[in-house]
Amino acid sequence: MQRNHETDQPKTALDRGETRDRPRDISLEEFEIRFDKTYCSRLRASTRVQYAATFTRLKAHFGPRTCLNRITRETAELFIADQKRIMVKGKGFSAATRNKHLRQCKTIFNVAVEWGYLLTNPFSRIKQQKAAPKAWHYLKPSEFQRILAVVNDLRWRVFYYLVYTTGARVGELFNLTWSDVDLKRGIITIHSRRASEQLPPFQVKDHETRTLPIPIQTIEALKAWRKAASAEIPFVLLTATRWERVCAMWALCRKGEPWHMDGKTGQKVWTEWDSRFMVNNVLRNVRTHVRRAEIRLGAAMTVHSLRKSFAQNHADHGTPSATLKDLMGHASTQWRG
Repeated sequence: MQRNHETDQPKTALDRGETRDRPRDISLEEFEIRFDKTYCSRLRASTRVQYAATFTRLKAHFGPRTCLNRITRETAELFIADQKRIMVKGKGFSAATRNKHLRQCKTIFNVAVEWGYLLTNPFSRIKQQKAAPKAWHYLKPSEFQRILAVVNDLRWRVFYYLVYTTGARVGELFNLTWSDVDLKRGIITIHSRRASEQLPPFQVKDHETRTLPIPIQTIEALKAWRKAASAEIPFVLLTATRWERVCAMWALCRKGEPWHMDGKTGQKVWTEWDSRFMVNNVLRNVRTHVRRAEIRLGAAMTVHSLRKSFAQNHADHGTPSATLKDLMGHASTQWRG
């Protein structure tokens, strides 16, 4: 094969327009630091945590000091295949989790190509595994009433009324403030919130503000809870204990340090604000209430099943897909979370 003596690269490669410069050497751990400081700086905290988790797996598999240009298409394939064999609580990774890591690897190594550390992305041609749709339990109106019958806590009753009759996401409901509730008009407003000294930020999925009607039963439950709830807590569904925890976490996040050392575990904990700090043990309580209501489950019961049940109820009653899309806060009429 004819070579270009100036660069000692195959002439055919140069003719294809490939770079004359060899990629620079950089280790996985060094690249992670640069990736986090630059690319991840504009992402939400939860997304940054997901990238950090993928980097942790990459370093565990290849070694933290392995240079990026030592990772080939073959070893990338082996890494992705290995993710299926990592056991979590006795179960292998689902196809969805495996695909999530693959997507993140593609993005990570695309950035490495753009920055000149690689000529090609070793993950670019790896195909995602087909994931079977997860079965979920549709909570019928009669079953919803059975849950209400076993729940004495007024705050929890308000939670069930809101999620089952508005279809709002759980994160949206736990970020709902009393100023977002209009009991006279019978509506709640779901919208993004900028950070302030008192309140942490919140970003609605797809960035769309929407107004949701609430039925009379939900209005009456909210009125009763408004009288009983502490006037000092701006959020509808937060307990005093959780509000205190949120204030402490927000104060810590406002210091500008994305990580802090947990005094109990001695491990680094992500402290850039994440809306999941607003919620605690919701799924555990929902499953407890379902069990007490003696509801026989035909599939997995999650908190998200309540939102899906709202959508199913509307679909069964002939609500137009475009209207349902707006109520759910979806960007299209195809089902999403």
